[in-house]
Amino acid sequence: MQGRKEELEKKTTSTVMLAFLLVSICFFTLSIPLANTEPTTITVPGDYPTIQSAINAASPGDTILVAAGTYLENVILNKTVRLAGEACYTTIIDGDRRGTVVSATADNVSISGFTIRNGSSTGVYSGILVVADYANISGNIITSSRYGILLNNSSCVSLSSNNVMNNEYGVELNCSSNNVLLGNLMVSNQFNLVVWGSTLSHYMHSIDNSNLVDGRPVYYWTNQHGAEIPSDAGYVGLINSTEITVKNTALSNNGAGILLAYTHNSSITNNSLTNNICAFDLFSSNGNVISNNTVTNSEYGVNLYYSSYNRLLGNNVTRNDYGIKLFYSSNNTVYYNAFLSLLNQTSLVESTSVWDNGYPSGGNYWSDYTGVDLKSGPNQDQPGSDGLGDTPYIIGLDQDRYPLIEFIPIHDVAIANITPSKTVVGQGYRIYIDIEATNKGNRIETFNITVYINATILATQTVNNLTIGELSKTTFAWDTTGFAKSNYMISSCAWPVQYEINTADNNSTYSGIRVAVPGDINGDGKIGITDIVTIASAYGSKRDQTLFKPNADIDSDNDIDIYDVTIAASRYGYEES
Repeated sequence: MQGRKEELEKKTTSTVMLAFLLVSICFFTLSIPLANTEPTTITVPGDYPTIQSAINAASPGDTILVAAGTYLENVILNKTVRLAGEACYTTIIDGDRRGTVVSATADNVSISGFTIRNGSSTGVYSGILVVADYANISGNIITSSRYGILLNNSSCVSLSSNNVMNNEYGVELNCSSNNVLLGNLMVSNQFNLVVWGSTLSHYMHSIDNSNLVDGRPVYYWTNQHGAEIPSDAGYVGLINSTEITVKNTALSNNGAGILLAYTHNSSITNNSLTNNICAFDLFSSNGNVISNNTVTNSEYGVNLYYSSYNRLLGNNVTRNDYGIKLFYSSNNTVYYNAFLSLLNQTSLVESTSVWDNGYPSGGNYWSDYTGVDLKSGPNQDQPGSDGLGDTPYIIGLDQDRYPLIEFIPIHDVAIANITPSKTVVGQGYRIYIDIEATNKGNRIETFNITVYINATILATQTVNNLTIGELSKTTFAWDTTGFAKSNYMISSCAWPVQYEINTADNNSTYSGIRVAVPGDINGDGKIGITDIVTIASAYGSKRDQTLFKPNADIDSDNDIDIYDVTIAASRYGYEES
């Protein structure tokens, strides 16, 4: 028992001594002054002779101020620091044509106030390379490198008020997301603005029209619907948008002349695109119409990537390395185009589409087609020329069955249908007349339509930019006030367009419209029980519903209701004399 007590006393003494020792150590540690962790400012060349040596000595959060001068360096920002030049015109980082001039590999760096020049002109080398997130690049001049500013797999980067000029590629966003571009000038680069990616997020950036390419605004639209790009555009990017119109623009020296990513049911017409990497670059974009455009001097005239059900009509694709490339893009329609490419007309990967509009309409003009035109007929089995090649033009596993021997602009508009909203209209009430016009040629057309009631002109309206093979519907309202109770003929005329080849189908007529007393539903000259029963049987129905009877909608409000009943009932028993 005594031994156990002594053992316990020894353990207690040891525990007390250990506790005292730990307290002493903690007190001693706390009494040592801590190192200063506040951000500091380092100057170059005041504190360090080179920018890189200052970065190497800096701690995260420090600012490195660089005085005016020329610094022959290749700088790597591998720490979260702020790198600021005294003035962008006088503080110069020169890469001496060796690799990338400034590489940002750490998050949250800032680079401002420099001229950054003379990166390598070959390879993937840049004036500024960012492979990090949340960088801020502002107020710099970047010139004379292969890439001016390259963002590679980088997100939430801000590029503002930079002047990027005389590089092969100006600003490129490669597989990067959610970046912001404000007030950047991209001038005299071979390709001013380039955006690539493999997912929707890689195209979701905030790039407003304060950014200029060769003096013209960038229109980089995301999540838009039913709008038209201004014609002064210097770059057009349509991202995750629908029913956008791009027409009458001149777009050059960019990665894509017009970029569509996840954009559908849009119209791209009458544009001139030259000296781009891809004149038209479609990524996961369906149901668009690309027509009557001129495409020259690009690597790819048209690039469809996972894009289907698009229509390419009447485009002149000339002097490009590749005319059209389809990559996993099927069910597209391609005809009335001219392909005069330098290396290859087509490139198809797992893609099948329609390359002609049947006989006798024809397909496309191919500058390397070697067939002849000695026969005619849908099976090319009759003697005589019809302007179409006698043998198909082979496109991978596809074929243009009726290649054009010459690419001649064809202008031909026509009236397809006249559809009145009713056949009997009460005197003093309105009837609506739908005129459908079609473009049978191979060029986009703008033209007028005039509607006549007998020999009296009702109105003239303009059809704008009707695409090839499309129908347009124009609605005319005829107020019958002042017209006698009688039968009338509706005539419609599509005014001939310049050089129109066929005007025989520019006119159409519809006979059998009766102006009658309001309430005479069947036009027999009297209002009797038949008229009342007709209204009653359709009572409560609206246009496009099964029970709706157009003539019973006396007041033409697309609804057969008590007002129509009242109009007819108030004249019940009327007979024309």
